Amino acid sequence: MENDLEFKVAGILLDEAANFRRAVELGLKVEDFSCNLPRKIFETIQNLERKRSAYDWNVIAETFLRDGVVDNPIKVFNIYESRPISVNIDFYFEGILERSKKNKLSNAVLQASAAIQSGKPALDVANGLLAATNDLNNSQKFKPQHFIDMVDGFIEYYEGDAQPHKTGLKKIDSLVPYLPSTYNLIGARLGVGKTTFLLNLIEYFSSDYILENFYNKQTRQTESVRKNKPSSKVLFFSLEMDEVQTVARLATQNAPIGTSRILQKKLSDNEADKLMHGLESFGKRAKNNFVFVRSEGINIDEMRNIIFQQTRKNGVDIVVIDYIQIIQSGLNPNINETQKIAHVSQQLKHISLELGICIIGLVQTNRGQMQAADKRPRLNQIGGSDVIARDADSVIFLHRESYENPNAENDYTEAIVAKSRHGDVGTVLMSYNPISNKLEELKE
Repeated sequence: MENDLEFKVAGILLDEAANFRRAVELGLKVEDFSCNLPRKIFETIQNLERKRSAYDWNVIAETFLRDGVVDNPIKVFNIYESRPISVNIDFYFEGILERSKKNKLSNAVLQASAAIQSGKPALDVANGLLAATNDLNNSQKFKPQHFIDMVDGFIEYYEGDAQPHKTGLKKIDSLVPYLPSTYNLIGARLGVGKTTFLLNLIEYFSSDYILENFYNKQTRQTESVRKNKPSSKVLFFSLEMDEVQTVARLATQNAPIGTSRILQKKLSDNEADKLMHGLESFGKRAKNNFVFVRSEGINIDEMRNIIFQQTRKNGVDIVVIDYIQIIQSGLNPNINETQKIAHVSQQLKHISLELGICIIGLVQTNRGQMQAADKRPRLNQIGGSDVIARDADSVIFLHRESYENPNAENDYTEAIVAKSRHGDVGTVLMSYNPISNKLEELKE
């Protein structure tokens, strides 16, 4: 029965490369297999992956036949054909890991028993057994690597297709590269426009082309031209808006209509046509790249599970959260709010690193900002906990002088890059375009 599990896992590994990569993510290694043929299949696929070579069951069978591992390639085909047809491949991988862990623990107990019989002090044996148990508990989570293995991972990233996720805002992109495995914040006071800015980014991230406007001198009209671009798969958690409100907000970015007029159903026939055209336009550009999760009351463990499920099922490049400070921690209610928010932030940071995804979350600044002479937000004014700013790879604050002072000379929005671990700090001036409901960089 145990051997049967190994052959099922070998069949899953032969099915597609993504399955092997998932097995490695969970911590599966060559030594976790006790049967020769499944172990050889894992080892061979591992070597092919390191060389970035394409493979299928037939490639493995030919390799085994050449190296004398099998005398008939049909043996590999039969393993492939007998693979379980299940979406829950983790169940099989975790079964191997659990069995391997039990075997190692059993061996440690046998060694401890032999040590006691040979006269070794009981305390020394107990310490050795405890160390072995700790090694088993930590073996999957913390993996020491030789430098050459680190270089292999770096080359795979550098030569691969992965790129920083562009926002469509050139100055912002030059300061903040939204890279995989990063945790990023966008902060502001209530009402400054951070949700609008976030939705602008979501639309650009998830679209596989944009429409650029230009003035046609011959027709004397403004026309649009399609420009293809790389797209990203976006998972959006909204803790403050439902599906209808979110669609309405996204629609206003593609049709010059106020959100309140849409939600109150006060559109003229012409405006309704524009709304439908705007929704159709975003749908065509985003296709299946945008997934929405209505998330009021969600806790960080529930969010983590959804992110992992969606990443395995559909692939996720960017997780967007509106907003971080109201995610439930799931901790003891008696723990203070600062500790709860710190826990949520640290978990989001860990998720970004573990899955290699980019996380972008909104945060609100606290009221201490209102007491300062200079009203521009600072890192120590993120509401809830200083840990949030420490965890983040980048922090952008939105600030509008006219929001604080009605007599201000301009109505610009400042995008203040206060932290950028992989880029630079600086300020980008932006203006609000009521036609597209977007924040746009000012032209120099």
